[in-house]
Amino acid sequence: VQIACKTGTAEVEPYSSRKENQSWHSWLVAYAPYDDPKVTVTVVSPDISNYDHNSSYQLNINSRLMRRISKLYFEKYD
Repeated sequence: VQIACKTGTAEVEPYSSRKENQSWHSWLVAYAPYDDPKVTVTVVSPDISNYDHNSSYQLNINSRLMRRISKLYFEKYD
């Protein structure tokens, strides 16, 4: 099933210039199937810390959750 999605992030205040103290709100909004939508899903991960000093850490959790949610939905309803 093809899924259309958009990600987003926002800095959490107070924002620190020290990388180890940075955190974000992260979200992913999606609908599926791409060509004939039947479901929309939004995954929000608030205040995710940058523990590994790599900004990809925060985005990874939302895409993993979205894949699991989509798989469960289409196994049950498709």
